[in-house]
Amino acid sequence: RRMNDVKQLSLQLAATQASLLIVGDAGVGKTSLARYIYTKSRSARLYCLDCKNAGGFDFSKIDGGTLIIEDLDCATSSLQMELMKLVERND
Repeated sequence: RRMNDVKQLSLQLAATQASLLIVGDAGVGKTSLARYIYTKSRSARLYCLDCKNAGGFDFSKIDGGTLIIEDLDCATSSLQMELMKLVERND
């Protein structure tokens, strides 16, 4: 029943342009849920940023797409600054 509720909420969210933060313990399926929502959305592109290996990530190309950020707790201070610029640009 709970998974059905999550699926229904995901479909509702996919129909919007709202920003979404999915939090939870490691291994609960946050990335899978984010990808599911993306597949049901009208978002043009999907970008995945792994903060453990973020070297060379081109933030300038993120425009109107969906960004999945993995391992945010591993982000360097310079990566955090780039993410803040991205948030401010889209605010």
